[in-house]
Amino acid sequence: MPIVDRNPPREASFLGSSSSLTGDVPKLAFTVPTNDETDQFVIYAFGTSKPTSSAVDAILFEHQDNGVLRLDLSNTSGSPSGGAHIPYTPYQKIVIAHAVFAAVGFLIFLPLGALYARYLRTFIPTTWFQGHWIIQFLLAGVSIVIGVALGIRSVEEVGGRHLDDNHKGTTLEECEGVRTSNTALWSAEALLEQAEDALVNAHLSFLLAGSRIISTATQSSYQCAPSTFNSAGIDGERASLLMRKAVQAAALAKRTYLEDPRCKDNVIFVALSVGPFGATLSPTQEFSGFYPPPYGPKKFTQEGVNVHSFDEETDEALAIKALADFHFDRLRIFSSDDDVWDIIDCIAMETVPLVREVIAIREAFCRLHQYLKTKNKPFKPWWISFVFPDGIPVERNSRILDYVNGALAAIPSVSGQELHLPVPSAIGINCVDVDAIEAALLELQQAVYNLTMATGSRPTQIPWLVIYPNGSHFDVPTREWSQRDDKSWAQQLTDIVTRLRHNSETPCMFPGIVIGGCCKAGPGKISQLSRALGDQHTISDMVKVEEYHKTV
Repeated sequence: MPIVDRNPPREASFLGSSSSLTGDVPKLAFTVPTNDETDQFVIYAFGTSKPTSSAVDAILFEHQDNGVLRLDLSNTSGSPSGGAHIPYTPYQKIVIAHAVFAAVGFLIFLPLGALYARYLRTFIPTTWFQGHWIIQFLLAGVSIVIGVALGIRSVEEVGGRHLDDNHKGTTLEECEGVRTSNTALWSAEALLEQAEDALVNAHLSFLLAGSRIISTATQSSYQCAPSTFNSAGIDGERASLLMRKAVQAAALAKRTYLEDPRCKDNVIFVALSVGPFGATLSPTQEFSGFYPPPYGPKKFTQEGVNVHSFDEETDEALAIKALADFHFDRLRIFSSDDDVWDIIDCIAMETVPLVREVIAIREAFCRLHQYLKTKNKPFKPWWISFVFPDGIPVERNSRILDYVNGALAAIPSVSGQELHLPVPSAIGINCVDVDAIEAALLELQQAVYNLTMATGSRPTQIPWLVIYPNGSHFDVPTREWSQRDDKSWAQQLTDIVTRLRHNSETPCMFPGIVIGGCCKAGPGKISQLSRALGDQHTISDMVKVEEYHKTV
């Protein structure tokens, strides 16, 4: 009689993307952590009656048949004992075919073509080139192209998607009872009120809902800067301490989740949430982009005309430098603490309203890279997400193309020379109504495609895409939110991503997609989003963000 082991030595995880159904024959794939054991007993049961629903309290019917088998884990083919062979999954077949075609093309046909030209042109001086051309271009070229195509297809089979949670200020207020929405510091208020437990619980609620990337307490790192804390009567040293504390709270939540028996995935990432300069102003300007000098041409005023652009290029250059100083100073607060920097897996530069600030962020990361090299510290993957209220750019007379170029292209300087600044690991859109995000995403995708074609970028230079719209509509003047059903929101976002990936007019060139929610996208919406995506998302591909960054 089998018994339940409450603390098993290892647990198998179902791989939905690698499983398939051929006719009436299901092929199920699992992954099992490695340990000293070389075999694994499996008890299985099956039946023809389905549960009454997918609910937790659904009625289950008794299985009609059952059995037991032993897997020989020392056999790399995955064959169970008795000689029965488990067929390869479609994903495994694609990977094997990719390896075969690429190896034949690169390791056999290409060298053979070179040797053919090197040694046979002496003996057949008039016809050697024909044979060389057939081997080098026809045989090798076709094999390599097929191999590359299969490699791309294998990435699509695994799925380059993973869930992100964000903007916990509203979650703290709704779920933990911490007042944040009408304060200058938003969720940093939770740290000031010693409500760190509430912050950790908010992180945990997202992790249990299916998030695999948790961002630091939004306004503790996103909205706050030393100047913001100073306005609240907090000195610079304590301000830096509180900003770092937001990262430590996320780390505590991560550790707690990994020790929880409900933990579904042991690969969790902590993203440092960093907002624009406009988020530190009062009233905030992240959705309007009217910055005071030297960061912009004019401070926001409720009377008169507000402007985004400068009359002189030199003023624009000075504003970019001032914004770069601002962002670098904040990033250095986190990178100067070894323990905090080790916690951070990636950096999210979010809700950026202006093209000049996009360029300034790249300059800040250029300085950060130099600073980290002097300290012998690792660089982190990072992304820039733009904010397009109502689906259109904040900056007047600008296009989404300008934001993409600002994030990815070489930047002309005042002297006329091009500046090759660091390129983010991903770009995208956040803090926008889900109803308005699709048109902006299509325009962004077209801009990335055009830039890639114009510059001839290698696949490793193409950024990932990040998408995390708001869960409800926010009215800025009243600071009030409307309500939106969790399931319909999640399904709408999933449909948008599906259409984006299969856009017939513009190919989806992004190696992977980060999908999540911003303001008012609480654990309920993230849970529904995880269900709507099903087996199309996997956290394991987040590692590719770091691998991508190392190549650029």
